[in-house]
Amino acid sequence: MKKTAAFIFALPLALVLVGAALAVELWTPPLRNEGDVLGCRVLNLGPQPIEVTAELMEDGSAVATGTLTVNPRVSQQITYTSSTVFGASCKFTFNGSKKKVRGFATIQDSGGSTTRLIVEAR
Repeated sequence: MKKTAAFIFALPLALVLVGAALAVELWTPPLRNEGDVLGCRVLNLGPQPIEVTAELMEDGSAVATGTLTVNPRVSQQITYTSSTVFGASCKFTFNGSKKKVRGFATIQDSGGSTTRLIVEAR
């Protein structure tokens, strides 16, 4: 009885720890944006949909956030800002393999049509 009770209490804790261990973070280098659109884009290279959270971080605070389920072999912009930032990074968080997800910071003109810069997250 005591072994069963210990197992029942230990199992949820083990599952929480395993789930936390699977969370992956990717970061872009910091970028400056004035008058354009700084965005966080993700590409799912895997065979299954994956939920990704993107946070545009400046000085330890989120300027913009978003969460999307990205289908296989699809690239989507998750969040963006047109505000002036002097050193903002895209932080991507997901459960899965780094080999199957690519994150990027992009800078586009204010009309959103011409992409001027793409920087990959590591």
